[in-house]
Amino acid sequence: HMELISVELPDSLIEIEANAFINCYNLAYVKLGNSLQKIGDSAFLFAALQSIDLPDSLVEIDRGAFTGLLCESLQIPSGISEIGRGVFKASKFTSLNIPSNIKEIKINAFNGCVQLKEVTMEDGVEVIGESAFAGCDVLEKVTLASTVQSIGSDAFRECPKLKEIFIPESVTEIDPYAFYMSENVTIYTPAGSYAESFAIEKNIPYVNQ
Repeated sequence: HMELISVELPDSLIEIEANAFINCYNLAYVKLGNSLQKIGDSAFLFAALQSIDLPDSLVEIDRGAFTGLLCESLQIPSGISEIGRGVFKASKFTSLNIPSNIKEIKINAFNGCVQLKEVTMEDGVEVIGESAFAGCDVLEKVTLASTVQSIGSDAFRECPKLKEIFIPESVTEIDPYAFYMSENVTIYTPAGSYAESFAIEKNIPYVNQ
């Protein structure tokens, strides 16, 4: 696969199987067909994709499919309901908006995205999974959707630049280690919220808003 630089896939294609383009280190461009429904495990793992347009026909992106993606931005398609395990781990996004169709951000989904500075979410997201944004070295600001209910273990672990996270009153569960080794974070949350009591208990600075 080493010599592959670009690929155009037909509109008739419904599924890209697991490992289909794994370790295609020079693969910079892929055109996906408009009927594509599923991208399998590690399908583009460590490919050199500079940009990718994901069709709205997609309903499933499996584990690690785009680990190491080189794009600086991404439009998440409207057909999927979760960001799967490690799907965009170690990618090069600088900012990220999670659309309303996403209900769950799974374990390691954006772990190690070391250029990511800001994350926003539209209402619809309910679960931030374990280590979802761990090791995002330059992440400064996160605004959670007003529908988020739980924040998992190590979700924002080792994010040393994280200064502001806006946590809505809808959140009723925050793992004790959600912000482990993220020493500079301040929680912005409504008075009387679960996040406020969490901040007090964990001795994390907070601001009511």
